[in-house]
Amino acid sequence: RSLSVTDELTSLEKDLRLVTSQIIKLKPLELNTFYEIQFAQESIFASPSQLFFDPVLDKWISAKDLSNENFFLDYEGKHVQCLSCCCIVQD
Repeated sequence: RSLSVTDELTSLEKDLRLVTSQIIKLKPLELNTFYEIQFAQESIFASPSQLFFDPVLDKWISAKDLSNENFFLDYEGKHVQCLSCCCIVQD
């Protein structure tokens, strides 16, 4: 299902609180380049400019700048290491 303005989703605050957030704006993108971010248990896909919070560095990092030196927070607030981040280009 596609997301819509006013849809709600769960997000993680910097202080590790899970909160319900409402989508207030959507920006449609036609991408032929995206990134696959791999973890031990799964992978996610993101646009090059998608921001991710690294709790070890205490800063936001775009998907295109991620490496295996970056960490994320999982839903339990535990650190999860980025194992790799691969650029995928489609024609």
